[in-house]
Amino acid sequence: MHEEWAKDTMPSLKNHRKGILHGYSRRFNMVSINLIKNGTLTKADYAKKNPQVGVVSIRKDDSEAKNATTAAVYGALFEIPQSELPAYKAREARYKFETVNVDDPNDGSSVTALVCVEADDDYLRSLYQTDADYYEDVGKYYAGRVWGRTDIKPSPFYLRRVRDAAAKLGPDVLNDFIANTLLADGRTSVGEHLKDLYLSEDLARDILM
Repeated sequence: MHEEWAKDTMPSLKNHRKGILHGYSRRFNMVSINLIKNGTLTKADYAKKNPQVGVVSIRKDDSEAKNATTAAVYGALFEIPQSELPAYKAREARYKFETVNVDDPNDGSSVTALVCVEADDDYLRSLYQTDADYYEDVGKYYAGRVWGRTDIKPSPFYLRRVRDAAAKLGPDVLNDFIANTLLADGRTSVGEHLKDLYLSEDLARDILM
């Protein structure tokens, strides 16, 4: 998560730095509802074949991540006060939350952290008291599955934002994101996806920059 984006809902955030979460991998496997709510995408975009509407989640590794000797997610580690925890959970409400141990390469320590991970549609619907509540927040924008689709592609707008966040944390984080993050199909890496779009991964990196 980019520090400035995080501060939109967690203004007291501090000590934003790289962290490494072992035993997990990253995948673009959630349909974004916020991108249609904020006008970045339209309902017509969601109706296309292989729609570019996916946003990223992390999940316990199933040994499908490519080019990695051991699965790990390179990401952002930071501290917030307890008073801002509800805002963080509300921001990431369509994910589940887990308490995990994260390596802090800045000082070689291991810290306990809260992380949002992939969920499923049953979990998502359980967050709402009634079907009407679900419809008001999700269904009137998008009627299909939010989790579990394997045909979606990353949203280009969102992909650039995640790329920027990774680059801010260092070249190793960026390289991990491009090489080891998978699309919703569970096979194609972000690097391969970009190569398909832009003919070469080097050109894709330049375009995303």
